[in-house]
Amino acid sequence: MDDLYHAFKNNSMVLEEVKKPSDIVKAAILKMVNPSVEIGLDVSEEYPILADSHHLSEAIYNLIKNSVDSIEQKAGTDGNVRVRLYIQGQNQIFDPFYSSKNSKKSWGIGLLYVEQIVRGHFGEISVESSVGEGTTFYVAIPWYRKL
Repeated sequence: MDDLYHAFKNNSMVLEEVKKPSDIVKAAILKMVNPSVEIGLDVSEEYPILADSHHLSEAIYNLIKNSVDSIEQKAGTDGNVRVRLYIQGQNQIFDPFYSSKNSKKSWGIGLLYVEQIVRGHFGEISVESSVGEGTTFYVAIPWYRKL
């Protein structure tokens, strides 16, 4: 709890190169004491990342623990937790001046604008697309609750 408090209060995360991100996940899994469900790790490819290993491991541990607790609370339910590491595809549609339309009227900044506006509202935007099937955009804006 002390680490969490200091991370928020002091913004004390230090990002360093981590050559094997799976090591961070493995450290989180090892913190689980006698889990009642199977916890697995699937790794397709690994590339270095910038991370604060300690804090990222704690965050992943929290997600795993919440998942295990949720499964345990549902009596008689079998379950398992899978952590999957994969390379997320590079999506150029949010890059400035990228356009598949190639016209004098399409400058390739519309989706960049959308992304900036969504992020400016503390939100996230993602996209799923399949050739010939369609494209789905997901926009998540956090709700506001006045205290």
